[in-house]
Amino acid sequence: MQQCPSLPSHDVYALIAYYLRAHEGVDTYLSARRTEAANLRWEIERRFDPQGIRERLIARQIPPA
Repeated sequence: MQQCPSLPSHDVYALIAYYLRAHEGVDTYLSARRTEAANLRWEIERRFDPQGIRERLIARQIPPA
């Protein structure tokens, strides 16, 4: 909590209490988001080959005037 001084400690405790009461739902939600993110990443990488992307981006740079 010292690393996030703008976050009141009572909010942190409320969040912890909520998770302890509803951890199954929270875990299910987070798992679904991870699966969705992995599927989206797979789809993007299927459509746009990530191999050599750095080199392609550097090659597209406009030379300084």
